[in-house]
Amino acid sequence: MAKKMKWEKKIDRTRVDNQLKEAQQEWREARQNIFEHRSFIPNIYYDDFFKLFKLNAEILLFERGEKTEYKIDDYNKSALSFICTYLQKCEGVDHKKGIMIVGDIGTGKTLMLKTAIKIIEKHTIKRFKQLHSKEVAEAIKEAESGIRSLKKMPMLIDDIGKEQKEAKDYGSAFNPIPDLFALRWDFGSWTFATCNYNFDDLVNFYGRSTVDRMNQMFNIITLKGESRRK
Repeated sequence: MAKKMKWEKKIDRTRVDNQLKEAQQEWREARQNIFEHRSFIPNIYYDDFFKLFKLNAEILLFERGEKTEYKIDDYNKSALSFICTYLQKCEGVDHKKGIMIVGDIGTGKTLMLKTAIKIIEKHTIKRFKQLHSKEVAEAIKEAESGIRSLKKMPMLIDDIGKEQKEAKDYGSAFNPIPDLFALRWDFGSWTFATCNYNFDDLVNFYGRSTVDRMNQMFNIITLKGESRRK
C-alpha cells in the first residue's frame, strides 16, 4: 500500500513579519489621516453652537455651585465663533495648535476653555488633564516619569504666570511652565491655556524664547470686557 506523502509548507517568517509591520503602519497612517481631517464636533451653524455652548457652560456653573445664566454678548461672541470654527476644523484655522485665551480677571477665560473641553470630550475619546499653573510643579514631581509623563496628553493649564517661577525636585531646580511647554512643543502636544498678562509681562516673567514658543503652540484669543464675577 502506497504511503501518503506529507507536504510541509515552509513559511518565510521574516517576510510575514515584514508584511504585518507594513499593514500595521498603513493602518496607523490611515487612522491618523482620519483624525487629521475629522472635526471635533459635527458641522453646526453658529447659532446652534452658541446654544450648545451655553448649555454646557451652565452645567459647569451649576456643578461649581453657581446658578447663573451664561451670557453670550459682544464681548465673547467673537471668541466663541472662533472656537466653533476651530472645533469643526474649518479652513483657515490652525487646529494643530492649541488655544490660549488672554484677558483681564473675571472675563470668563477659564469657563470658556473648560466648556470647549467638555464638548470635545463628549464627541471624541480625548481626555484632558486640567491643572492650575500653581499645580504644575507638584504634578511634575509626583509623576512616575517626572515631566515626561506630561509630554503628550491633552492639557489645560489655567492662569499661566501665576505659578512660582522656579521649583526644586530633590535639590534640582526647574522652571515648571517653560520646561513643560518646551517638551510639549517638541512633541506637538495639544495644549490649552489661559492668561491674565500681556506680551511684555510674559516676556519679563518667562523670557522671549518661551513666549515665542507659545506663539507657535497656540491660537491666541483676546477676551475683552469687564469682570463677570458677582
